[in-house]
Amino acid sequence: MLEELNIRNYALIDEVSVHFKPGFNVLSGETGTGKSILIDALSLALGAKGRGESIREGAQEAEVTATIRVSSSPELSLWVEKYGIEPEDGALLIRRTLKRNGRGSASVQAVPVTRSALAELSDALVDIHGQHEHQSLFKVAVHRKLLDRFAGIEERVQNFNVLFSRLSDMGKQLEELDRED
Repeated sequence: MLEELNIRNYALIDEVSVHFKPGFNVLSGETGTGKSILIDALSLALGAKGRGESIREGAQEAEVTATIRVSSSPELSLWVEKYGIEPEDGALLIRRTLKRNGRGSASVQAVPVTRSALAELSDALVDIHGQHEHQSLFKVAVHRKLLDRFAGIEERVQNFNVLFSRLSDMGKQLEELDRED
C-alpha cells in the first residue's frame, strides 16, 4: 500500500508530500489541479520512462520518493530473491531522480536498481487505474492473474511456472544432445 509520495521539482510542483490512508484512495478535483501530475510522478517512481521536460522550470533535477508498505506475495518474494533487497519494517523506500540532461537514477532501500527492476517491482506492488485503463481487463493474462489471486493459488502458479521453465530448458538441452549424436 502506498503510504507516502514526495515530489520535488517535477512539472509544476516545487515540493509536495502526500500521505495516503490504508484502503482505497481516490484523487479527484477540477481539471488542471494536478491529479495527472501526481500519477505521472508516481509512475516515474515505479519505473516509467522519464523525460527531461518533466523537470520543473529552473531546476536541474526532479526527485520522487514513494514509501510503500508491503505484505508478502509470491511476486514480491521473487523480486526480493532476484535483487536481494529486503523491505525494512514492512516498507520499501523507492527513490527516482531525473536530471535535465536525460540521466537519472533509481534506488530501492538506497540500493541502486535499473528502471526495469522498478517496473518489475511495481507489477508486484501497485495497481494504478485511470481513464481507459479498464481496457486492461480485455487482456487474457490479466484475467488469469485476477482469477489466480481470487482462488488463492498465486504461489502454486508461480511454482508451476518455475518448474515448467526448468522442464523446457531440459527439453532444449536434450534436443541439443540428440543433434550432437
